[in-house]
Amino acid sequence: MFDKWPTKLNIELSTACNAACPQCSRYLDDDPELGIVENPNLPQNTLTLDVLKTLIDHEWLKQAKHVKFEGTHGEPTMAKDCTDILRWFREVNPTITFALHTNGSTRNKEWWRELAQFFQYNPEHRNAVTFSLDGMEDTNHIYRRRTVWKKIMENAQAFIDAGGVAVWDMIVFAHNEHQVLKARKLAKSMGFYSFGVKVSQRTLIRPIEWLKQPKTWKENQGTGTVKINCIGKQFDELFLSANGLYMPCCFINENAYGPAMPSTQKEIEEVLGDFSQYHSSHGLDHALELFHRVSDRWETNPMEICKNMCGNGHWPDRMQQKQVSEVWAEPFQARWKQSVE
Repeated sequence: MFDKWPTKLNIELSTACNAACPQCSRYLDDDPELGIVENPNLPQNTLTLDVLKTLIDHEWLKQAKHVKFEGTHGEPTMAKDCTDILRWFREVNPTITFALHTNGSTRNKEWWRELAQFFQYNPEHRNAVTFSLDGMEDTNHIYRRRTVWKKIMENAQAFIDAGGVAVWDMIVFAHNEHQVLKARKLAKSMGFYSFGVKVSQRTLIRPIEWLKQPKTWKENQGTGTVKINCIGKQFDELFLSANGLYMPCCFINENAYGPAMPSTQKEIEEVLGDFSQYHSSHGLDHALELFHRVSDRWETNPMEICKNMCGNGHWPDRMQQKQVSEVWAEPFQARWKQSVE
């Protein structure tokens, strides 16, 4: 899968989350009596700085180019050592760049101002925090349940005013598609560096009656033989889970514990085997060798998750954004000087 050690790392800092987005693998389908129920198969953990120092090879870190804090089940800012971890990475490797994805509804304005120091504009290597905001004040909470709009706006503005590079990333549904241009305008006025839109595939995988795809978008149907163009390999990005596992990619980690696609979960377990084999304490070389269990199947019998996420004709986020942008106009790319003046 990887011919050599990747130069980028995607870390899931925590499986904890302040939000409760419908269809997230952190939760089971809503129970009519119990409400939102957490996935009992998902191991709960949050990485600390001390633990990360034992999991990540320091020599590799010195040569790394980029670290993304995104994860698959949790909100990275829930990790109490979040800023300390960023600071340590920069101490080991002063040129490393960061990306972080958030719902923006945690912590306080002072904390977000502090976070901004790690995401200052760099003309050669872009640092950025992506705020996942799916609509406006009257719609964002429909999908980003349990988040508070006023708090998000205060945190985002504090981050931007402190010089942090912010990106607005909007998932478009039927209930918010009329607000895309309004959200784009707000993003620009606040000083966001850019604005992007996409459509979630979860509405097909785990359909919910009240959560519909936008009317102005159609799925890109693929035909012919499936050819795998692995996103992890293409981006040269390794994934480290909150449980200390080096996994082949974020998509496999997200589906490894259910509940969205039981058949896919079973196949992942069968192909990967005992997940404890992938613990970072065994070393990166050991994990990369195990990853061939996935990549060796690409030509003849690719895993279902590989076909769904990285097969030709299917629609990972990078394709969704292009299609939706053609409908609602290209996302703006503001000049940084204009954004901070």
